[in-house]
Amino acid sequence: MNSGGAMLQGHGGKGQFVRFGAPGMPDILARGTTGAVIWIEVKSPTGRQSEDQRKWQEDMERFGDIYIVARSVEDVMALFEGRKNA
Repeated sequence: MNSGGAMLQGHGGKGQFVRFGAPGMPDILARGTTGAVIWIEVKSPTGRQSEDQRKWQEDMERFGDIYIVARSVEDVMALFEGRKNA
């Protein structure tokens, strides 16, 4: 999704912070073989969701989408191997 932000260097060495996406937007958007919309928030083993990310999860699940916090490739594989309904 290209969510997050970056510091861009302009002319004269002056930097500008640019934000991508909406606050809380997950890192990856996918569609399952059944047509399900899948949002994937990528975190380190110790990373925590922000309040905006938790709100995004609640909203998407209320709409019937699938949302996972992936801390490893195995988390994503479990979803696509059918251990979750995608």
